[in-house]
Amino acid sequence: MAQKNETEVSVSAADGVVLVVVDEMKRERMTRWLNNDLTEDEEWEMEDSIHDPEWRAALNEVLSPFTKLHVWHRTRSESLSVALDEHELEQAQNFGGLFLNMPMPHRGPDVSLKATPSTKGVLVYVDDPQEKTRCCLIPWGTKEFYWGDGVLNLTFTVTEEREPVNWKCQRAASELCSLAFGQGHSRALEHALNVIDQIKGFWLDRLASAAHAFEHGTLEDTDELELDVGSLLRLRIHMDILAERMCDGFLDMELIDMDKLLAPHKDGIFIIPSRPYELIMEEGPVSTGSWWGCRKRLDEQFPKWMLYQALDEARTKKPRP
Repeated sequence: MAQKNETEVSVSAADGVVLVVVDEMKRERMTRWLNNDLTEDEEWEMEDSIHDPEWRAALNEVLSPFTKLHVWHRTRSESLSVALDEHELEQAQNFGGLFLNMPMPHRGPDVSLKATPSTKGVLVYVDDPQEKTRCCLIPWGTKEFYWGDGVLNLTFTVTEEREPVNWKCQRAASELCSLAFGQGHSRALEHALNVIDQIKGFWLDRLASAAHAFEHGTLEDTDELELDVGSLLRLRIHMDILAERMCDGFLDMELIDMDKLLAPHKDGIFIIPSRPYELIMEEGPVSTGSWWGCRKRLDEQFPKWMLYQALDEARTKKPRP
């Protein structure tokens, strides 16, 4: 029977599955191995002893926290963190598409087991600089899967979750801003067009609500709305930066159509608090002739203190009957 600070773990052996005891010393050694914190002599010792059932059991136990996977189920149109195939793995990871990065010290200090969402499921693969990447597809809806390599013997559980609409739109906007700042992706144009579709839906509704609140003096509980409109303003500024970099006529026409829908609600920009507004405006050039430049136009026509005083008064005035 296992004593205090000891656990019993089942591992495979030549004669079947055996039950071995993992003590604190082995657990501590494995933890340091994962962190590349062993001495040279200890590393040599581990290479010789890792196939021993007790040491294998210790490694499996220390790695067990990695086996609880929480995955956002996203589609191609929703996020650049979704890889279409193994050729997009690195691009997807650059946009937050890496939700498993488990070290595999028995295969080398730079080797790890990784997982990235794809259009059909989860792509699981060993990231080894010395080997060609081979992916295993775990289809969406799979609750658990086994992974082993002679040393590891792990069962992974998968919990899928879909994001609320506002989270999807905020993340897609963040990804577009990364594209504007120079982060590359082969589907940059496709993503920009998808974000325009989101702007015509979710973001248009938020801007219209902000304009209504500003025009009717109902600004007492608009903190979340202020954040959303600030995100839209930042997104629109970065849209211009990206469009200039891409030089795509179709994207330019889509932006023109989008702006026609947003322009009637431009007063929503005025609900953004002064300091956040100023910081956003520093992120790129804004034309005073554009709908998102209406507040900048007033900044240039009146002293800032006068404009800010008027906005503060608008926040505290009673709603119109």
